[in-house]
Amino acid sequence: MTDHAALIAETRKLLGERRAADAERLLLQAVAQNNREPSLLELLAEFYTEIGRPLEVAKVLSRLIELDPKHPDAYFRLAATFDQLGRPGEAVVVYTRLCREHPELALAHFNRAHYLRRIGHLHDALESYRRAVELGIDDAAEAWSNSGVILGELERHEEARTAFASALAADPSWVPAHYNLGILHEEFGERDAALRCFERVLEIDPDYHDALAHIVQATRFTDADHPLLERIRKVLGSDDLAPTDREALAFALGKALDDCGHYDEAFEQFRAANGSARVRAKAYDRALVERDQAAIIETFSAQWLANTAPVSMRPLVFLCGMFRSGTTLLEQMLGSHAAFRPGGEIRYFNARLGDESSGFPAVITAGGQDALRELGLGYLAHLDARFPGNACVINKRPDNFRYLGLLHGMFPEARFIVMQRDAADTCLSIYTQQLGEGLRYATDLADAAHYLDAFRALITHWQSLFADAMLEVQYERLVRDPEPELRRVCEFLGVPWDDAMLTFADTKARVRTASVWQVRRPLHADSVGRAR
Repeated sequence: MTDHAALIAETRKLLGERRAADAERLLLQAVAQNNREPSLLELLAEFYTEIGRPLEVAKVLSRLIELDPKHPDAYFRLAATFDQLGRPGEAVVVYTRLCREHPELALAHFNRAHYLRRIGHLHDALESYRRAVELGIDDAAEAWSNSGVILGELERHEEARTAFASALAADPSWVPAHYNLGILHEEFGERDAALRCFERVLEIDPDYHDALAHIVQATRFTDADHPLLERIRKVLGSDDLAPTDREALAFALGKALDDCGHYDEAFEQFRAANGSARVRAKAYDRALVERDQAAIIETFSAQWLANTAPVSMRPLVFLCGMFRSGTTLLEQMLGSHAAFRPGGEIRYFNARLGDESSGFPAVITAGGQDALRELGLGYLAHLDARFPGNACVINKRPDNFRYLGLLHGMFPEARFIVMQRDAADTCLSIYTQQLGEGLRYATDLADAAHYLDAFRALITHWQSLFADAMLEVQYERLVRDPEPELRRVCEFLGVPWDDAMLTFADTKARVRTASVWQVRRPLHADSVGRAR
């Protein structure tokens, strides 16, 4: 059967009779009889799409492209299929080829940039967005806005601001540009400018609830009946509110009620917010965490360290601890020292080694010394690319504490600062902040306490192996009397004292954590004993 209309009709009939296997056999037979007919391959790809078999869709579209390399639609469909399969790297390959075949096609460059960013090729993504704009992409505002986000990730902050301005010049009502520019202002402590951006977002789109949440998080409240809070209550009363919006607004309302001293009402909002968060996050598995901890302790032993060849003797600095234990505060203090540069939560090791379910440490140790060398040299290259200059970069990713044995083996001259804070205050602070779904313990106080116990046990293990490379800093002592603690840190890191550390709040360093507004305040001890 070669008549397309009849072939389609018969295929539909067989599908209607739930005879998908017969329909497939019919189509494959037609393709076999005329395997150089693009329209038959298109029909087969549509069939596999309709019955939900993306692997077969990808195979057929790949054949179609080989048969007809100038066929743009097949590239777009194949890239979307690879996206569905969770293979963004292959989508990049598809769009790279399409850009060679059709260099004038702006949308191909735009989509290539999207997937390049997904796989972490940020410089190439910027170049593809630039080319899309040059070719007159209809969505120039989106291209510029996305470029601004990437430039921010590359620590090229002034260029990021310029990119957002270009986005708004292309489309003054482009909400993501206003919102992302607001985030950038927020991260640099530019409160008034951030609020103007978020307020503009709400003028354009009153239902952009993330902007409302950011306004509330940036504001100190004394009146629980403030109009902003009434607005949040009204939105939370809606039945059709998206779960992620409900979560963000409940956290914001809880924070505002906490400001006002309405602790019971605040806690009810935090409870509701965490209930919403549990819907999107995977359940915390205590047994998995315990197995992970045991595997790390067993693997990274004194013998392992003795048998491991260093990757580099470069004096690196890692600042870790539980989330919400004061790591951002100490980083900002140290970042005011002339010798250091705050790097924020550098996700290099976290992205490559993953959480408790990733197979670490077996995955990395199975690769032997070559894998360690590749990992370590990759980190040094990452630092040099993102943070050029002579200052020592502080890696403040809190959960790097899982990797300290590995890091000590690769970088024997590295120094590890571990923040410690009162257990109840730490767990409450985690519970009252909207955190990423990777922190599965964050939505339940008992789970947070369990994870904190695992953290402390692992720190004790590291101390038994290389105590001289570690320094514990107590949050409560740091906020009550910072100079003695900071002098201890300077001595540990081998740098002279710098008075600028005591006026850290005046420093315009970027902060990209939930502590974004707290660390902009002059030093205070208000959060000590907060759990009471």
